[in-house]
Amino acid sequence: METIAISAQNVSKTYKLYKTPMDRLKESLFYRKKTLYSEHHALQNLNFTIDKGDIVGIIGENGSGKSTLLKIITGVLTPSSGISEVNGKVAALLELGAGFNFEYTGIENIYLNGLMMGFKREEIKERLEQILSFAELGEYIYQPVKTYSSGMFARLAFSVAINVQPDILIVDEALSVGDMYFQAKCITKMKELFLQGVTVLYVSHDLNSVKSLCKKAIYLKNGNLEAYGDAEKVVDMYAKYVRDQMNNNTKGRVNSEDKLYHLDEVSLDDNLVFKENSEFMEKVEYFRQGTRDAILTELEVLDSNNNPVITADFNDKIKIRMHIKFDKKCQISVGYHIRDKQNIEYLGSNTLIEEIGEISGEAGQKIIVEFKTRLPLVEGMYNFSTVLSTSTIKNRTSLFVDYTENSYIFEMRERDPYKIWNKLYIPNEIQISRVN
Repeated sequence: METIAISAQNVSKTYKLYKTPMDRLKESLFYRKKTLYSEHHALQNLNFTIDKGDIVGIIGENGSGKSTLLKIITGVLTPSSGISEVNGKVAALLELGAGFNFEYTGIENIYLNGLMMGFKREEIKERLEQILSFAELGEYIYQPVKTYSSGMFARLAFSVAINVQPDILIVDEALSVGDMYFQAKCITKMKELFLQGVTVLYVSHDLNSVKSLCKKAIYLKNGNLEAYGDAEKVVDMYAKYVRDQMNNNTKGRVNSEDKLYHLDEVSLDDNLVFKENSEFMEKVEYFRQGTRDAILTELEVLDSNNNPVITADFNDKIKIRMHIKFDKKCQISVGYHIRDKQNIEYLGSNTLIEEIGEISGEAGQKIIVEFKTRLPLVEGMYNFSTVLSTSTIKNRTSLFVDYTENSYIFEMRERDPYKIWNKLYIPNEIQISRVN
């Protein structure tokens, strides 16, 4: 029985780069013995095998060859040299909109994609209801896809890909454009496919999701296979490379001049009770990402009377109390985001923005970080996400230590007596002058 899903033997891809289109024409017509191009080696002598049922993350910087490799595996490109073999039916989500005819409706594109994958029209019809149910596009399914948003594209493409029972599923950052609800739904479906033994290639710049979803990882660097193996080890290798690159960049370096809040210099507060809420930790586990060097054990959102906020009025004062335990020695910034039900962020802060700096703690230490703010929000449902992170590029990127989504949900009531029409309202100063 064949156990290998994908294999690459000395696979290389080289592009000819011409300075002008005329050079390309000259070479083909007159200058066969003269080289008028430079070569770009997108992939160089890749060798690996992926077993059936493996879940493999593919990581690397932009331009490292990730998309080129996927296009070779899916048959969109042919290698310049070497052999790529694929055993099984492939469903791929590459560039957003790839494989769609923008003039066709959603329904027509489902049939188009199915036919391109080798299905008969009757077979697609049998799966149609399942695809429509998962996509949840409603009446938009009968509209031309040129009217779709990027999120709607993602819904349709992912729904087709996962409901055609592929042997190999390839996902290239397609989930990044979806809303939070659909992302969670897709991840749940992907995990079902994992259990069914589907081989998955998952390309992402989100290293935490690669660690949590994948068993193995391929790390590409300048077209070369830098590492292939256990996902956690390979991701850590790539993360170290990224941090080293950033530290060599003086503009991006996180250095000793940045603020660092040392817990050893802080006296114990006997008036506060540290909480480790197992119910809270179980609730957020599904959406949790990070190294877990420090973890959030409880999130409290309290009103001015220290009662939990279930509903709030416009501009109410609240306290966001985060209970954090250090499992390893590390330094972290602590923050939060407030989002609406469409996952759009409206409010948020962290200890860097508030000029506290990163907090340095030892294994076993416990802290409570409390933010005080107001809620200048229009009526509706909102949720908190929380972030413990360590800086990699100053003011640009961080590595998640503990990130949670949907960790607390509350409702804003409509403002009385005057309704607010903006999503976010900050009181203005108004001056009225009478003039001639």
